[in-house]
Amino acid sequence: MTSAWRSRLQDDPSLRDTSRWPQVEYLAVTPDQKRILSRNLIMVTKALEGQPLRAIEREHKMASGRLSHLLNRCLGGDPHAPPALMLGLIPGIHLRQGQRRTPLGTVSQQTGDACAFRHLLKTVAGLSEHLDHLINGHLKQSRCGINLQVKDFHDGLLAYLRAASWRARSIRLTGQHGVTTPHGITS
Repeated sequence: MTSAWRSRLQDDPSLRDTSRWPQVEYLAVTPDQKRILSRNLIMVTKALEGQPLRAIEREHKMASGRLSHLLNRCLGGDPHAPPALMLGLIPGIHLRQGQRRTPLGTVSQQTGDACAFRHLLKTVAGLSEHLDHLINGHLKQSRCGINLQVKDFHDGLLAYLRAASWRARSIRLTGQHGVTTPHGITS
């Protein structure tokens, strides 16, 4: 069984040449990330030139499997989407957005908060546009715009959820420090 990065190389052998990969904006990368990015690029380049993975890992004192993980970050992923290439070599960069796997919790059955806000933006019709309107009203300093603070933005979110009757009976609307929040949205 071939790994994702190997099958991507079979489909597009030109990806073996790392000098043709899009370059990273070095101003946006911290000095520590630059150092690790350079090391990762050297390792991946050697691997794509055909050197044995274990020999490269030993040379750079890396754990077994780490190089294969880097190659999967650079070249793996959805076969219908472009590979991450150089971005996959930067430490700490999230290449895929997280997704909510379980429904939001209720008062009686609480679940975790992972990706809750993104889930609300996807499932509550018009919420994203409403929040954009709040932000744009502040940026344009329009007459109906508000002096946007975190609390004001949060109150706008809650007001929209209430007006949309979004699961009003099932979501928990109590939070810490007297701030009203639906379960899954932290203040």
